[in-house]
Amino acid sequence: MAGSYLTAWVTYASLFKASPVDLKYTAGLDPAIAKHLRAVAWETVQEYFKPSAFDLLSVPSIHPSPSSTAGGAALAEAGVVATQGWAV
Repeated sequence: MAGSYLTAWVTYASLFKASPVDLKYTAGLDPAIAKHLRAVAWETVQEYFKPSAFDLLSVPSIHPSPSSTAGGAALAEAGVVATQGWAV
């Protein structure tokens, strides 16, 4: 049960980029254990998405830019912007 609980909060924190630490849902777990697992989930997500030195390197993209593809020009004209990473 605790593993599923932890997984759920990692998913929550990843999707919403919000801390689950102060939320109250315990799924029947001891409240202290549940809070600890929510804190572990939040710390894990923050560490995973923390920029690294590799992220700062200029690495050529293997993905074509939207304007270099057949449909990309039409998307660009329509104001559709392609982004890499997270859209918030």
